[in-house]
Parts: sequence; C-alpha cells; structure tokens
Amino acid sequence: MNRFFNHGQGAAANVNFSDPETKILEKLDGTLLIVYHDSVMNDWCCATRAVPDADLAVNGFESTFTDLFWKACTHTTSLTKEAFCALLQPGNTYVFELCTPDNQVVVYYKDYLIYLLTVRNNLLDKELMNKLSFVELKSYVPTPNEYRFGNIAEMVDYVSTQNPSTYEGVVVCDKDFNRVKIKNPGYMALSKIKDSVVKSPRALMEIILLEKED
Repeated sequence: MNRFFNHGQGAAANVNFSDPETKILEKLDGTLLIVYHDSVMNDWCCATRAVPDADLAVNGFESTFTDLFWKACTHTTSLTKEAFCALLQPGNTYVFELCTPDNQVVVYYKDYLIYLLTVRNNLLDKELMNKLSFVELKSYVPTPNEYRFGNIAEMVDYVSTQNPSTYEGVVVCDKDFNRVKIKNPGYMALSKIKDSVVKSPRALMEIILLEKED
C-alpha cells in the first residue's frame, strides 16, 4: 500500500469519486502492520511503516508491535500463529490495521483486533484487494466498514458529524488503488491536543487552565 494523504493536500492522489467502483472505507485509528515472508528466515515477519522488524516496545509496555499483532491475530481469528500463517502465500505482502487498547492513538478499542486492509503481490507489485487471496482471508479477518454516499458533500458532512473520540474518518480508494483520507475535524483537534500533552507537561497545564479539554 502506497502512502496517501488528506483530500485537498497538494500531494494527495487524484481519486475518481464518481466511479461506481470507488470504495469508501472507515479509516481505523490503529497502527499499520505489514506482514511479509522472510525467505532467509523462512518465517512470517511483521513490520510497521517505520520499523522493518516491528520490534519497538508499544507505548511503554514490555511487548513489541510484533508481539501485539500476533496476540490480536489470535484473538481476532481464533487461530494459532502457525494456522494463520498457513493461510498466507509467501509471494504476497499483507497489510493490516492493529487496533487494541495497548496502542491507542485517539480512538479507544477495548478488544485486541486486526483488520485486513489489502494484499499486495510482490512479483507483480500490484494490490489484490478484490482477488482470491484477499477474499479468502476476509473469512477470518474483518475489513473496515464500507459506505455509500450520494456525493462528496454528503460524505464530508457524515464524517464531520461523528463523535471524534470514536471515529477518525474515511479512506476513499478507486479501482487503481489511488487513495485519499478525509478526517473528522474533531478527531484532528483531539489528536493535536494529545500530541501536545505527550510532548510537554506544560502544555497539559495550559490546556487545564484554559479549559480547552475536560
């Protein structure tokens, strides 16, 4: 999955909103996890966008993102790691959203879950979002909610009126796998507040004194 941007940003892809094959999917507020087969180790490995081995500790916990992924995978599918990996094809790379209480960004997920975002064939360098590899895995792993809107204004209005503590936004993906994000403005405000608090205790005190946050 290529990196994608917010709708309206200069780097955003030119997505065909009017094409009936264009999908509008909920943007989950977790951590992107990439699962790939390492031919040298002869094993399935996890990566985040920033860390190829996903071996960083999660938000102060002892477990790593790899540990957390396999825990959530078992919780989601009721399969052991070995049984789940038997469903995967070494020639593909699998992309998931990891949503758990341990890696919370803004939205809180009470359960340990993974969601299937896409599958990419390594040799062809193409996504297989509607192909057999993707469809078969969907019977074990949920995918983000899909929506239909009459026009862009209706979609933006829907996103903007959702509870920002439980809803980040949507991802629009056309048949060529061009994607853009449309985020809930309230979510972006909460995310900015959280970032400020994490970076500076002084910022937290300012928020409290100015009554910017309950």
